[in-house]
Amino acid sequence: MTNPLLSMPKITKLLPCPFCGHKPVVQRCGSIAEPKLLVGCRNQMCFVSPMVVGCTAREVSADWNQRVKK
Repeated sequence: MTNPLLSMPKITKLLPCPFCGHKPVVQRCGSIAEPKLLVGCRNQMCFVSPMVVGCTAREVSADWNQRVKK
């Protein structure tokens, strides 16, 4: 079994930040007992700096890519 903190899972498609359009970053966080992934905007000019945290690549990519439909 692969430890998720040691290998970065592949996230195929992430939309840009909904507030500034910057490319999001993916980071590992959490602990060995409770590994997590974080997707967020690291653009210093983005005053919102949104981020989502989840347990799986599928979860964080779905949460990050969710947008309000107009």
